[in-house]
Amino acid sequence: LSQLGRLDDYVARRHRIAERYDAALAELPLQLPWQHPDGYSSYHLYPIRVSQRAKRTQREVYDGFLEDRVWVNIHYIPVYRQPYYEAMGFAAGYCPEAERYYKETITLPLFPNLSEGDQQRVIRSIERTLA
Repeated sequence: LSQLGRLDDYVARRHRIAERYDAALAELPLQLPWQHPDGYSSYHLYPIRVSQRAKRTQREVYDGFLEDRVWVNIHYIPVYRQPYYEAMGFAAGYCPEAERYYKETITLPLFPNLSEGDQQRVIRSIERTLA
């Protein structure tokens, strides 16, 4: 509850960070998060999808971030790939697009206190990895 009074400021700050990512990464072989013009995202996450044009796999890009000590994450494993659902008979290939998304997506750091300098480190790291 103590944070609710700052929610609008936090979301506005996340929008500024996302706008910088959008501008800096626009020419790279990535699919950036799309926002409907009538919507207003909270930018809880900033997932990028490594395009086949990148000539690098998600793992190679992820490892490039780790080499630069930039902490990124991988989200959205298809739920049916969890052991509970696999025990029920669900298997790889059930939702191929969900699996492709999971194998191509990396979530970049995005939080209200992310400094411009730290964001530049993230951007330089991905530029270096994709060069």
